[in-house]
Order: sequence, then C-alpha cells, then structure tokens
Amino acid sequence: MGKEELMGHEVNGKTLGVIGCGYIGKTVEHLALALGMKVLPVEEWRIRSICPLGDMLPQADFITIHVPLTPHTRHMISTKEFNLMKHGVK
Repeated sequence: MGKEELMGHEVNGKTLGVIGCGYIGKTVEHLALALGMKVLPVEEWRIRSICPLGDMLPQADFITIHVPLTPHTRHMISTKEFNLMKHGVK
C-alpha cells in the first residue's frame, strides 16, 4: 500500500450534504460544522426540505445519508441523483 492510499481528505471549507436530520444527522452536522465544513441538510423523505435534494447534490463535496429504509426511502438516490452530483463527490 502506497503513501497516497493512506492520505485522507481535507474537509475544512468543503460542503457536506446531510440527508436525514434526525439525531444522527444532526450529530454529523454539528461535527462537520466544528471541522469548518458548510452543511446542507436535507430531509426530503419527510416532505420537509431544509435544502431541496436537487439543490444540494450539485453543491456537495461529501454526502452522508441517515434515513430509515422504508418503501419511500428505498432507491431515493438513483441514476438521476448521481447525475446531479459534482464529479469526485465522496
């Protein structure tokens, strides 16, 4: 394993998209803010969007999903959503 494979990613100043704003999502949001990240929270699956999913995806450098698996959330990220993401999103 080379040194490059062990290198992390600088997150300060990057944008994190958080899908699901329950206890875990809010905890991740607080940690990301402490690391100097801009946070775009989305709660699309409850029909209450803080930031619409379609607006968040092209902006986020990192995306994290914290929603229960239900018939409504299954396949919430599909080809359409992947095509909206910026190249190299983590």
